[in-house]
Amino acid sequence: MKTCYNCGKQVKESGVIKEGVKLKCLKCFNCGEEFFSAGEMIRFDMLTGRRKIALN
Repeated sequence: MKTCYNCGKQVKESGVIKEGVKLKCLKCFNCGEEFFSAGEMIRFDMLTGRRKIALN
């Protein structure tokens, strides 16, 4: 992804802190929209207790 889905401007790699968890994202510095990968969202869910790690 190179451009923002909202405004069409270029996005850049960035980091943000959400609920005490540091996450990597792509951020549009024009409109402020943040885009997270599925892996980062799963990691966030596990670290905040929203998702359990399945051990089989």
